[in-house]
Amino acid sequence: MILFIITLVLAVAGISLVAKGQIGEGRDEIRVRWIGWLVLAASALTLVFNVYAIVPTRNIGVTIAFGKPTGTLGNGFHLVAPWESVEEYDATIQTLLMSGTDPETPTLWVRIANGAMAQMEVSVDWQIDPKADIQQLHLDWRNFSAIQERVIKPRLSDAMNKAFENYDPLIAFKQSGGQPTSLSTMEGQVRERLQSLVPAGIVIKRLAIPLPIFPAQVQEALNNMQKELAATQIAIQQKATALEQKAALDILNSTKMTPEAFQQQCLIVTERLAQQGKGLPPAWTCAGSSNAVVPVR
Repeated sequence: MILFIITLVLAVAGISLVAKGQIGEGRDEIRVRWIGWLVLAASALTLVFNVYAIVPTRNIGVTIAFGKPTGTLGNGFHLVAPWESVEEYDATIQTLLMSGTDPETPTLWVRIANGAMAQMEVSVDWQIDPKADIQQLHLDWRNFSAIQERVIKPRLSDAMNKAFENYDPLIAFKQSGGQPTSLSTMEGQVRERLQSLVPAGIVIKRLAIPLPIFPAQVQEALNNMQKELAATQIAIQQKATALEQKAALDILNSTKMTPEAFQQQCLIVTERLAQQGKGLPPAWTCAGSSNAVVPVR
């Protein structure tokens, strides 16, 4: 727009000088027609530089005339009206990391089930769609730098709170067989909700919640649950091993054989259990007759 105004001023001045032709009379006459032609040439030159725009790769441009957006330009060379200017928007993938490492990007406090508050570290990859018409986006927010601060951040907080309002990490304690929703599922829900909240032309590419920090009492309960699950798995494995040992002894005890044959079969079973990593009771022995096998306790 500024170049267009300069072009107009130069054109008017040049035409005026050419039309006047000269200033003064006789000895005081000064011919200015040739100066007018020079001014007109300068006006034409500024006009040439004012009728095209080059949008860099991975950028998108919005043409603006008299403060109003008039079109969207992809990357490359474009002819534009002399009175139009171009506002560029970065169309590369942007990463917003709310990790608390910077005062401008603190972790998010999110209300979960039962009114508890959890602290969440969140990472969002977003992008302005290079193929979208972003005239309305520019009309609402005016420039690229305002989008992350005034659009993505507040809507991310809203999406997180709405998605997690019924999230209960302790549901396994409250319901028989209950399982808390996985974080990967919650990430998908938050991303979909955030996408629905942002203006057209913005794409949410990825959202991750790498580090949820629950209240102390909730985290302690989760830690205890993990210990109980680990103990349960050990007990289940020990039970399975004992059953296999008992089955092996039942086979040996139910078979009529000489002491030598019994001892040979017992050694085979012992070796097989050892290869499978199965534990043997301290009283296990293959010595003696077929009636001397010590049962599993």
